Amino acid sequence: SLEAPLRAMVSRSSATAADATQARRSRYEKPCLQCGTAYSCPVCRACAQCESCTATAMCGSCRGKHSRARAASSGSKGSVQRVRCRAAVPAELSAAEASGYVSLPRSRAGLHACFDLLAASSPALERRGSRWLITRSDANVRVEGVRVKDQYETPAWIWRHYVDAERLQIDVHATALNAVLPDFITADEDLVKCAPSLRRRRLWLNPAFGGGSSGSIARALGVLIAGPVRQSGCTLVALLPVLPQSPWFHEHVQCAHEIHYLRSGVAFANPFMDNTLGAYILGFIVAIWRPGPPPRNAPRWQASAAVPAGSAAEEPLALARCVECRKWRVLPRCMSARPGPGYVCPSNAGGCAAPQILYDYCGSL
Repeated sequence: SLEAPLRAMVSRSSATAADATQARRSRYEKPCLQCGTAYSCPVCRACAQCESCTATAMCGSCRGKHSRARAASSGSKGSVQRVRCRAAVPAELSAAEASGYVSLPRSRAGLHACFDLLAASSPALERRGSRWLITRSDANVRVEGVRVKDQYETPAWIWRHYVDAERLQIDVHATALNAVLPDFITADEDLVKCAPSLRRRRLWLNPAFGGGSSGSIARALGVLIAGPVRQSGCTLVALLPVLPQSPWFHEHVQCAHEIHYLRSGVAFANPFMDNTLGAYILGFIVAIWRPGPPPRNAPRWQASAAVPAGSAAEEPLALARCVECRKWRVLPRCMSARPGPGYVCPSNAGGCAAPQILYDYCGSL
């Protein structure tokens, strides 16, 4: 009789199909926010046959289906309502967290630890594998866009010398992470709009110039020299590459009051890339424009008094927690030393009401 073999064949075929479906369904191993590890909700059943998902990441199509389902269940049409537990602070940060001060390396590992600390108290920041997701609609955070290749930081031996010697007050063309002064203007802000508010201030400028960014030097120098320096009594101190073939070099640098050439090679570090360049192929100068009209004669070049310190300690990525609002704040590079007891959010930065600053650099470290 053929009935028994056919029954066995159908049974094996059904078992094989069930095993294949289960294999495809279990390819994404993280729990669903709706049904956990049962994968029984309508969206999980609809995505069960997808072969593009992996064990740790959904494909774009399935991720969109889950996002729309969560948005519909929470009653919001715009952003997705995330429900998650308080992020765990890594064990090695626990003791430092209790003291209210954390000193981390200025590297990718240090940035990960920094975000771990911020995520523990901010629901707007969530880690997914090697990526960080930021809820931009949260009023308690301010997101700064970061161009990773422009985040090579000014060596401390240069800016520390000129901050002290010239009594500098505002860092222009900076981010909250690499600013060398408590007051700063970001690269995303419109200098033309900011210039009228700069009166009798002492400015520091180190614009991005790599990767075809030389145009940003010309724009920044043009706006700052024509407005704040010539009309508002400001002093401008700028670290610049020696590029005599560039029009901005002849138009602006040759009209400076002082030019200091750096006798040592300049090496830039980038915490977002775990990369410290060797001494840059170009030479560097520090040009200074004093208030008032340009000098009659071209400036005479002189050696800078800034020299690298042979045994200087590595500059940390430092955070302190306010005793009033309990928020963690990334300290400016000029304040990276451990603050005294009773640290309070600085009033010139908005005090405790100031939002937490997060950095958007395509989400991955």
